[in-house]
Amino acid sequence: MCTAKGLIWNLDMDDVRVFTDQDLLLRLIRNLLTNAVRFTESGEVCCRAKAYVDRVEFLISDTGSGIPEEQQKQVFEQFVRLAQSGITSAGSGLGLSIVRKISEALELSIQMSSVVGKGTGFRFQLPRIPEI
Repeated sequence: MCTAKGLIWNLDMDDVRVFTDQDLLLRLIRNLLTNAVRFTESGEVCCRAKAYVDRVEFLISDTGSGIPEEQQKQVFEQFVRLAQSGITSAGSGLGLSIVRKISEALELSIQMSSVVGKGTGFRFQLPRIPEI
């Protein structure tokens, strides 16, 4: 998807195991990445997983249009599509509401940071499975 839009794809994942539902985690990450690509016209999309002693911190970020602070909570509601500065999207407005539901099911706390014109990042942590 990044190549098709001329974006830089940055994948930086530590090779560790986490304690979670694999299918739900993959869907959550896929939804965040799809949104990142959809709302990024130039620059990069990143997916990082950094291992610490007892946890792994995930970061999905982009250099896209960003989300105004006053609209950041509502983007997690169903069917919400923000009018982004000239970017048209064929999405249904369900991507981030699905992320919210999955994060609730996995008992994750997702932090979002966004600056209009600079991009958006989503960060969350999962327990790390100790090496045997």
